[in-house]
Amino acid sequence: MNFPGWVFEFLSALGLQSLYVLIVFLVLAIPIVRSRNHPQWEYSLWILIMLRFILPVNLAMPFSLAQWMQSLRLPLRLECFFAHHSAGTDFGGTSLSQLSEPLLDWPGALNTAVIDFLDIWGIFWGFGAIIMMVVFIVRYRSYQRHLTQGRKVTEIFWLTQSEKLQRRLGIRRRISLVTAPALDSPFTTGILKPIIFIPEKVIRAKDVTLKKAILTHEFMHIKRFDQFFNHFTVLILIFFFFHPLAWLMSRRMMLCRESLCDQYVLRHSRLSRAEYGASLISLLGLSLKQPPLSGISGFGLAASQIHYRLVHLKGGPPMKKRKRIALIATALFLLPMAVQSNSSQQNTPDQQLIDSAPVDLTAPIRQGRISAPFGPMIDPFKKIERHHKGIDIAAETGTTLYAAADGKVVFVQKEFKAQQGYGKNVIIDHGSGVQTRYAKMERIFVKSGDQVKKGQQIGEVGSTGISTGPHLHFELKMGKDFVNPQDYIDFSGLN
Repeated sequence: MNFPGWVFEFLSALGLQSLYVLIVFLVLAIPIVRSRNHPQWEYSLWILIMLRFILPVNLAMPFSLAQWMQSLRLPLRLECFFAHHSAGTDFGGTSLSQLSEPLLDWPGALNTAVIDFLDIWGIFWGFGAIIMMVVFIVRYRSYQRHLTQGRKVTEIFWLTQSEKLQRRLGIRRRISLVTAPALDSPFTTGILKPIIFIPEKVIRAKDVTLKKAILTHEFMHIKRFDQFFNHFTVLILIFFFFHPLAWLMSRRMMLCRESLCDQYVLRHSRLSRAEYGASLISLLGLSLKQPPLSGISGFGLAASQIHYRLVHLKGGPPMKKRKRIALIATALFLLPMAVQSNSSQQNTPDQQLIDSAPVDLTAPIRQGRISAPFGPMIDPFKKIERHHKGIDIAAETGTTLYAAADGKVVFVQKEFKAQQGYGKNVIIDHGSGVQTRYAKMERIFVKSGDQVKKGQQIGEVGSTGISTGPHLHFELKMGKDFVNPQDYIDFSGLN
């Protein structure tokens, strides 16, 4: 299956993001476990996990966990995960012992089929994400339908209490109270125009303490913009439905969020802990239970979750300023998981090496980005360490390719098998023992025996052979050795 290049980019980024989240969680695992008796601390730590789910995979800073781990020279397998993104790359399956083989033996270096795990992964993820999206949309529309079919709460008690809470908490957004017999759990939805749903059985209840507890609790959700974080959680569950940490994060954040609202209610109301705790227990008698996968904030939860809130009802002092500063510093250290590097140093070779080259070489492509460098890397298909004999330059299909120097075309391969070998490729002999290969091509404009000039168009970028997306696989050989093209060619002009 030939997915577009951007699809492979996305799927590869998804896998890399999953690894990053796991690394951040392992670092925070002990603090998270120790903070389970302090909902505010635990909630803050889980927010770091949530941020790692949604931040770009290429986020880098000079002082970060990834930069520090790279400076320790970790084992190659782990270091490569930090340093590189595999989309738009290929690996020839060539061992280090094969580097001395003649250039013209390259076509035979790859003749074994490789299962395209990205295709399987893409199909699995696509179906899973669609199912999750449908589940959430159906649930959301069900709530919206009940809200539109319900009636506005007109009882004086609710309206009066609502006005008092809105003034006391300084909430300027317009808040609506709605009730309907179809749903039996109070909840809040909406960010700019919040709607609080109050079940009919609560409207009719005679327990004034229960009514005040529920209404104050829902107002706290609005004050804290909890629905905003709920939306992020839903998106994470859709995109990372396969990741156990996404589900664990969603559950623990929900418990912490409800517990924090309980504590805020006690600070901003005249309810005692005993009265508020009794109201939580009263929910069980009324069967007020919030269904799963709702993506909303609500007072009603399952019995085990209410037990958690009762245990943590006493709470503790708010997070101190120094703890907040420490948390921000931790975030700045943990969340940037890409390795920061000087792009000019990466793409601009040493002038002495350029001058020492037997022939004058130029970049074989004008547009793209270097997606995989020369040297040891991790094969994205087999997940094993291999030596990458060239560099990969990710570019759009059809991007023009040029001869790196004057020379003679000594090999042209137009026939290939899917997910095998170099695909369509060309080898040019430039004399003085220098040869170049241009692989994964979509179209070839030259034939074997042609004399070409430096900068002459020889073909177009493609994704043939073993490939995770459209790119140029470019190899440079001097004598019997494969060398790093970035040492002899200036690629800083790539757009």
